[in-house]
Amino acid sequence: MRVGIHLPQIGRKAGPEAIRRAAVQAEELGFADAWSSEHIIIPKGAPYPPSALFYDPVLTLTWAAAFTKRIGLGTSVLVLPMRHPLRSPRNWRHCRTSPRGG
Repeated sequence: MRVGIHLPQIGRKAGPEAIRRAAVQAEELGFADAWSSEHIIIPKGAPYPPSALFYDPVLTLTWAAAFTKRIGLGTSVLVLPMRHPLRSPRNWRHCRTSPRGG
């Protein structure tokens, strides 16, 4: 079994420092993965995005990759029809080819 965390990419506690700290601590504690997601199911009448602080999932993972070496990175939800067909592969390439920090 692999156990991971969801990175703080949404809400008042979200931010670059919180994402970095969570990814580094998860790696230090031996978690297997760090995840991000897009949220598409929200209560009727609720605003979208649900918070003014809503970091892009791929950008979140790229930032986490800059500070970690071995932890797995992934998205639990990524809505491809909402993404640009040329920009998305380029963003993933940046995430995948960025040197891992640590």
